Amino acid sequence: MKAEQVAHRLPKKLGKEPLIDAVFEFRFSAHASFSEIVPGFLFSEFGGKAKIERLGPAELPRPVRDQDAKLRYVPIYRLQLEKFTVLIGDRVLALACKLPYPGWGAFKPEILGLAERMRKLELIEKVERHSIKYVNIVASDGVANQLSQTTLSLELAGEQIKSDNVSLRIEKHQDSLLNVIQLVTGAEATRENEHIASGIVIDIDTIVNFEPVSFHEWLRELPDSSEKIRAENRKVFFSCLHPRTIDELEPIYE
Repeated sequence: MKAEQVAHRLPKKLGKEPLIDAVFEFRFSAHASFSEIVPGFLFSEFGGKAKIERLGPAELPRPVRDQDAKLRYVPIYRLQLEKFTVLIGDRVLALACKLPYPGWGAFKPEILGLAERMRKLELIEKVERHSIKYVNIVASDGVANQLSQTTLSLELAGEQIKSDNVSLRIEKHQDSLLNVIQLVTGAEATRENEHIASGIVIDIDTIVNFEPVSFHEWLRELPDSSEKIRAENRKVFFSCLHPRTIDELEPIYE
């Protein structure tokens, strides 16, 4: 079944998976000791099977991180699990999938499980934002071929951009959501120093900013709200792909 024949539907999955990164993140206000307590707590929760890494920003004093807007939401610890990675900061918590991507059916329960574990600690006060980010690389040689994989059309000074390298960022609002779309040609993807693919990166970060709400209220809404932003992210991703590209990625609709 050709992609143009099912333009009103989105594939449930792709036979040739282009995904190289998937991250769910939420930002909040919390007890001052949050980032010091959570790594050890999660290590215990996961039965000592995790590996804790202290990241560079952890070397900076907390007051310095607090004063710099660029550092307030950076991770300072990384917890390596078998199939996922947890990133922990003073005001941020994120869950990233390791490759191969296990699918939303496995990713969502881990997101909810991590949030539920935070409920036990009672350290998070109010949540102010959550987001889901998927990074894909569509394999193709040559910039012209890479651009033709997408629905992107660029013109500068009356001349179409067809074979020049492109690094583009778009912030597109959709109701209460913000989609940050980045497209980069000539990209190389590696995993553990092993080459995965060369092509065009399509990076979509779907963000929801809202008036701060209590952690418990946010947690109650999370099953539905996570579905909403994931659905929006998928819709935007497939809208970036040329129908021919979708067909080449072997879409599965049922």
